[in-house]
Amino acid sequence: MILLHMTDMWFYRLILRVKWTDKRTNESILKELKTERTLLNLIKARKLKYVGHALRNHRTSLMKTVCEGRLDGRKRKGRPPMSLLTNSPT
Repeated sequence: MILLHMTDMWFYRLILRVKWTDKRTNESILKELKTERTLLNLIKARKLKYVGHALRNHRTSLMKTVCEGRLDGRKRKGRPPMSLLTNSPT
Protein backbone atom coordinates (compact mmCIF):
# COMPACT_ATOMS: atom_id res chain seq x y z
CA MET A 1 0.00 0.00 0.00
CA ILE A 2 2.82 2.39 0.80
CA LEU A 3 4.33 1.74 -2.63
CA LEU A 4 1.03 2.71 -4.24
CA HIS A 5 0.93 5.96 -2.26
CA MET A 6 4.45 6.73 -3.41
CA THR A 7 3.57 5.94 -7.03
CA ASP A 8 0.51 8.16 -6.88
CA MET A 9 2.53 11.10 -5.60
CA TRP A 10 5.31 10.39 -8.09
CA PHE A 11 2.84 10.78 -10.96
CA TYR A 12 1.60 14.07 -9.52
CA ARG A 13 5.15 15.35 -9.16
CA LEU A 14 5.85 14.44 -12.79
CA ILE A 15 2.78 16.39 -13.91
CA LEU A 16 3.95 19.49 -12.05
CA ARG A 17 7.63 18.93 -12.99
CA VAL A 18 8.71 19.10 -9.36
CA LYS A 19 12.22 17.81 -8.70
CA TRP A 20 12.94 15.46 -5.82
CA THR A 21 15.49 17.92 -4.49
CA ASP A 22 12.78 20.57 -4.07
CA LYS A 23 11.43 20.53 -0.54
CA ARG A 24 7.70 20.28 -1.24
CA THR A 25 5.24 18.40 0.91
CA ASN A 26 2.74 15.99 -0.57
CA GLU A 27 -0.09 18.14 0.76
CA SER A 28 1.18 21.21 -1.11
CA ILE A 29 1.30 19.23 -4.34
CA LEU A 30 -2.23 17.91 -3.82
CA LYS A 31 -3.49 21.43 -3.07
CA GLU A 32 -1.86 22.81 -6.21
CA LEU A 33 -3.53 20.16 -8.35
CA LYS A 34 -6.80 20.51 -6.39
CA THR A 35 -7.13 16.73 -6.10
CA GLU A 36 -6.88 13.84 -3.68
CA ARG A 37 -5.05 10.54 -3.78
CA THR A 38 -7.14 8.55 -6.20
CA LEU A 39 -5.05 5.56 -7.24
CA LEU A 40 -5.79 3.49 -4.12
CA ASN A 41 -9.50 4.36 -4.21
CA LEU A 42 -9.65 3.23 -7.84
CA ILE A 43 -7.96 -0.09 -7.03
CA LYS A 44 -10.32 -0.73 -4.09
CA ALA A 45 -13.37 0.00 -6.22
CA ARG A 46 -12.22 -2.35 -8.98
CA LYS A 47 -11.52 -5.13 -6.48
CA LEU A 48 -15.03 -4.80 -5.07
CA LYS A 49 -16.52 -4.82 -8.58
CA TYR A 50 -14.65 -8.04 -9.37
CA VAL A 51 -15.85 -9.74 -6.17
CA GLY A 52 -19.42 -8.80 -7.03
CA HIS A 53 -18.98 -10.17 -10.54
CA ALA A 54 -17.51 -13.44 -9.29
CA LEU A 55 -20.23 -13.89 -6.66
CA ARG A 56 -22.96 -13.71 -9.29
CA ASN A 57 -21.38 -16.47 -11.39
CA HIS A 58 -23.32 -19.63 -10.46
CA ARG A 59 -21.99 -21.93 -13.16
CA THR A 60 -18.44 -22.21 -11.83
CA SER A 61 -16.76 -22.27 -8.48
CA LEU A 62 -14.72 -19.21 -9.41
CA MET A 63 -15.54 -17.29 -6.25
CA LYS A 64 -14.49 -20.18 -4.02
CA THR A 65 -11.17 -20.45 -5.82
CA VAL A 66 -10.61 -16.70 -5.68
CA CYS A 67 -11.54 -16.34 -2.01
CA GLU A 68 -9.39 -19.24 -0.87
CA GLY A 69 -6.52 -18.11 -3.05
CA ARG A 70 -5.17 -21.60 -3.62
CA LEU A 71 -5.37 -24.46 -6.06
CA ASP A 72 -5.07 -28.20 -5.66
CA GLY A 73 -1.56 -29.60 -5.70
CA ARG A 74 1.53 -29.59 -3.59
CA LYS A 75 2.46 -26.81 -1.18
CA ARG A 76 4.82 -24.25 -2.64
CA LYS A 77 7.92 -22.90 -0.94
CA GLY A 78 8.12 -19.34 0.28
CA ARG A 79 5.53 -16.85 1.38
CA PRO A 80 1.96 -18.14 1.42
CA PRO A 81 -0.22 -16.68 -1.33
CA MET A 82 -2.46 -13.78 -0.37
CA SER A 83 -6.14 -14.54 -0.69
CA LEU A 84 -8.75 -12.09 -1.84
CA LEU A 85 -10.47 -12.10 1.56
CA THR A 86 -7.34 -11.06 3.45
CA ASN A 87 -6.56 -8.46 0.77
CA SER A 88 -10.07 -7.03 0.54
CA PRO A 89 -10.50 -3.33 1.23
CA THR A 90 -12.10 -2.23 4.46
